[in-house]
Amino acid sequence: MSRQLRDGITEYITNRIYDRPLLRDALRETYAEALVYAALQDNAPQSGWRPATAGQPWHLENDDRIQLQVKQSAALQPGSNGKNRSRPQSLSFDIHPGETGRQTHIYIFAWHPEIDPNIAGHHDVNQWRFCVLPEDELPEPALEQKTQRISLPRIKSLAAAVGLKPVAYNELGATITRIAAVILEADLEDARLAEEVMERVRRGEEKVYTAAEVRKHLGLDC
Repeated sequence: MSRQLRDGITEYITNRIYDRPLLRDALRETYAEALVYAALQDNAPQSGWRPATAGQPWHLENDDRIQLQVKQSAALQPGSNGKNRSRPQSLSFDIHPGETGRQTHIYIFAWHPEIDPNIAGHHDVNQWRFCVLPEDELPEPALEQKTQRISLPRIKSLAAAVGLKPVAYNELGATITRIAAVILEADLEDARLAEEVMERVRRGEEKVYTAAEVRKHLGLDC
């Protein structure tokens, strides 16, 4: 299939599927993921960001094996007749870890806050806002619960605590790139320190303690 034909088919399908101002949840999820991907392609094409392979619990990954997951929410939802619901919905996000736990470095929370049904359009990139958070800044995974959601105010509070803030689309790519670089640097430093410890163990300069010895040292054995 030629690139021209593929692009034509893609444009046709896009126009047929995304032909209303408000998108149903599944379509809006895909659209939000595409926005994040496009922002990264615009900001850091050399980093090799790409869609994850099918079955992975994240949406995007790069050559440094940094994984992203996109969560989205919208204040207005389409009704059964395709028109807006009259009552805006509260903005919250599903962060349940699933059966395998969280395996993602960075979470992108995307939300569409416009509540005026006369101007709200999920296709309008300028109406979206994004908050980028490292996974370890989120509340502990609640594996024992069936659901685990987090509100938008809580997301903003967690972000502010580590010096982050909501951004518009034109700042999204740079924000993700900066946070990914910090995470990669920390991972490399952890690997370096682990290698130093293993080298000291090999040279006999570092003692490896058994679980029983640790328990005895902490006074846990009765």
